[in-house]
Amino acid sequence: MEKNKSDAKNHQRFFTFVGCNVKLRSLKSMINRRFLRIKIMQTIFSYNSGAVDSIKEAEKLLLQSVTESHKLYFYLIELLLEVVKYANQKIEIARNKKIPTYEDLNPNLRFVKNRVIQQIKTSEEFNKYRKKYKLALDDKPELIKKIYIQLIVSPIYKEYMSADIDDFEQDKNFVSRFFIKFLPYCDDLYSVLEEISVFWNDETEFVMSMLSKTIKKITITEGIYIRYLPPFASYDDERFALLLLRDSIENKVSYQETIKEFSKNWDADRIARTDMILMQMAISEIKQFENIPLQVSLNEYIEIAKFYSTAKSSNFINGLLDRMKSGFDLSNKLSYFDKKELDL
Repeated sequence: MEKNKSDAKNHQRFFTFVGCNVKLRSLKSMINRRFLRIKIMQTIFSYNSGAVDSIKEAEKLLLQSVTESHKLYFYLIELLLEVVKYANQKIEIARNKKIPTYEDLNPNLRFVKNRVIQQIKTSEEFNKYRKKYKLALDDKPELIKKIYIQLIVSPIYKEYMSADIDDFEQDKNFVSRFFIKFLPYCDDLYSVLEEISVFWNDETEFVMSMLSKTIKKITITEGIYIRYLPPFASYDDERFALLLLRDSIENKVSYQETIKEFSKNWDADRIARTDMILMQMAISEIKQFENIPLQVSLNEYIEIAKFYSTAKSSNFINGLLDRMKSGFDLSNKLSYFDKKELDL
């Protein structure tokens, strides 16, 4: 399930796939339903592989995964602040030379005095999460230095530093582009993040895109009260995630029997584990969440299969789910299942 971080096409493909092109006014949380489904799929994969011992442990793993994504969101902000801090230190060192040049004494301060960055630095919510997640990059000086060196020769930095207009919107545009146009291509970053948390390995670009969108929504009037994205849009999203995870695991046997019934011309033992998990989740979602339109659920799992499975597998899942439509009535219930309410 791991993707190549150095492939620029994969960056854009993943952004679009998980819904990063959602309109700003529709953005309510850092993790949307599609990304939640992916996290659930990965958690079930871990459970089936024996990495966790119980459903309770699987639930903890899922919630930890969501929390780690949110932590990464703020860690990358802290990373930007550390790069600014390093830039300030470079300016002071140059000013204190024995024989400073005119440029040393009159540096371009646009980056270190960026209004949006200063607003973020003093924002109450950021500093609350900075303390909660114990964000610190004191032990990553080489990473900060490499990112700074790469940044100052980048097109977005040169364009920003030499622009005729110097205002809040220009500052905001630069910070947004830092997360979406520059940071994803800093190869040294990924190995460092992977060492900090295994959860960060597969979703860094997605979190960067959410940061870019967060920056775009900042206004000069917000001051220290910048609104950051919460991990869940609401309690309903958290309930959706836990119920879908638990039901998919608890009813694994019956759901797999249903899958085998509708795939008689396909050797069930040859169905890839990820494909089987996705189909179990599709059945569970249609059964447990009557408020989600049938076609929406089917389309979601077909799209996830296209991204995480081979073309042959995604075509198989598409065909099987399409055949299973006959087992669904208009209220989204599976006609051969009894409705079961899970205790959350």
